[in-house]
Amino acid sequence: MDTQDQNSAAQNKYPPAYAHIEHKVRDAVEKIRQFDERIQNTPNDRGPDLSYNPPSFMKSRQLGSRDAMISSLEKAKAQLKAETWKEIEHDLKDKKSTLAKQTRDMAREEIYPNIYQSMDETHKKEHQLKGKDIDQSQDFMSAALTNARAKWIDKEQNNLSEKSTDTKQGRDIDESQNRMSAMVAQYKQKNSLDRESVLQKELPVEQNNNVSVSVKFSQSLNYNKTTEKADRNMTPSKDKESPDRD
Repeated sequence: MDTQDQNSAAQNKYPPAYAHIEHKVRDAVEKIRQFDERIQNTPNDRGPDLSYNPPSFMKSRQLGSRDAMISSLEKAKAQLKAETWKEIEHDLKDKKSTLAKQTRDMAREEIYPNIYQSMDETHKKEHQLKGKDIDQSQDFMSAALTNARAKWIDKEQNNLSEKSTDTKQGRDIDESQNRMSAMVAQYKQKNSLDRESVLQKELPVEQNNNVSVSVKFSQSLNYNKTTEKADRNMTPSKDKESPDRD
C-alpha cells in the first residue's frame, strides 16, 4: 500500500506532456523493486552435501551459489536501468524546454537514486573518506553540489530579505523627512504671507505718519521764518539823522 502511495505521489510530479516517460519510469521502478526483493531473499549457502544425488535429481545449493545468484540479479537490474535510461534519453534528446529538463532529472533520480541526497551531514562525513566507485563518487559530488547550491540560495534570499527591510526603513525615513520638509516650507510660506499682510496693512499708516511729520516740520519751519521776519520788522532801525542819546 505504501509503495502504491509513493508511486501515485511520484506520478503526480510528471508533466502531462511526458506521460509516456512516466509510464516507462513506473515500469522500470517496479521491476527494480522486484530485483531488489529477490536479491534480499536469496537464501544463504548450505555448504557441500554428502548425500547421494544422481543426475537429474534435485541437488542442494553448493557453496558460492548465493553470490553467483546475487551477481546475476545485479547484472540484470543494471541492464534494465541502462536500457530504460537510454530510451528516456532518446525520447528527450531533442527537447530543450524546462519541463523536459525537469522530467529528465526526475526520471534519472528514480532510476538511479542518489543515496547521498537524503543523507545527513554526519553520515556524509563518514562516507567521504571511504572508497567509492565512479558512480558513487559522482553521486557524492552531485549531492554535495546540490546542498551547497541550496545553502547559497537560502543565504541570498536572506540577504535580499534583509536588504528589502533596510530599503523599506530607508524609504520610511525619507518619507518622514519629506513630510517634515513640506510642513516647514508650508509654515514658512504661511508665516511670510502673514508678515507681508501685516506690513501691507501697517505701511499706509507709516506713510501717513511720515507725511504728517514732514508737513508739521515744514509748517514749523515756515512759522519760525515768519516769526523771525515779524521780529525784524518790529525792531526800530537806526537813522543817521537822529542823534544818539546818551
